[in-house]
Amino acid sequence: MTVYVRVKDESGLVRGENSAILSVDNFALDGYKKRKASAMAIQTVVDDINTLKAQVEDIRSLLVQMLNRGEQTR
Repeated sequence: MTVYVRVKDESGLVRGENSAILSVDNFALDGYKKRKASAMAIQTVVDDINTLKAQVEDIRSLLVQMLNRGEQTR
C-alpha cells in the first residue's frame, strides 16, 4: 500500500514514496477537466467553421468558373 505524507501548509498536496509531490485536490481536478472539455469543444467549433469557410470558397470558385464558361459560349 502506498503511503502518502501531507505537504506542510498545503492541504491539497501529498508526497509519495518516491518523494514526488502529488495533488489530491479532486475539486481542482474536476475544474481542470471541465476547462479542458470546454476548450476542446471550442476548438471543434473553430475547426468546423474553418471547414465551412473553405467549402464556401470552393463553391464560390466553381460558380466563377461556371460564369466564365457561360460568357465564353455567347
